[in-house]
Amino acid sequence: MRGATSTLPEPELRTIEIGSDIVRALVEESRIPDEDERQGHSSERESLQSAMADTERKAARLLDGYLEGLIEPKAYRKKAEDLETEANRFRTTLGIQL
Repeated sequence: MRGATSTLPEPELRTIEIGSDIVRALVEESRIPDEDERQGHSSERESLQSAMADTERKAARLLDGYLEGLIEPKAYRKKAEDLETEANRFRTTLGIQL
């Protein structure tokens, strides 16, 4: 590059015109990664929501077992605490406020 003052060193490059159809195509093409990224976030969110629902089902089954006398109180409290911690982690990641 000849000089640091010019971003386009060749005079011919300064006069190139790009048609509006090419500009539109480039803009559309630039949006594709954004859409792919959003879909990735969407599927990640769906996975987190599914995992959260699984945790809630586990908590419900745990409570049923405890109420039926199948699970000792100490074991119930420990597992219920673990599940609540897991659920809170999902809520935080998903941005859910209680």
